[in-house]
Amino acid sequence: MLLDKGVTIDNFEEYWAYLSKRDELVALEKHPEVWSSGLFGISPTDDWETYKAAYLDQMFEKLHDRKKNAVYFGKVDAEEALKRSRALIERLEQSKPLLRDR
Repeated sequence: MLLDKGVTIDNFEEYWAYLSKRDELVALEKHPEVWSSGLFGISPTDDWETYKAAYLDQMFEKLHDRKKNAVYFGKVDAEEALKRSRALIERLEQSKPLLRDR
């Protein structure tokens, strides 16, 4: 089903997340009173396949948003680290004459 939706798993963390969601779906399927109640922000339905599709769509959206935020924050962190590195290099360059005198 993941392949049908064009999902690629890039690392173990993503694999684990999808696997845990699969376990949740298996458990939910056994309890129609839960998935037909409208829990988890999914419209109530008596059709398991409809619920499962909505659940998966919601899961993909959440995981995609989390991944997008991680990339964004990673980029911000990398840019900040680059600025700090450049400042350190500049300070080292400025202190070269002082180090030579020792």
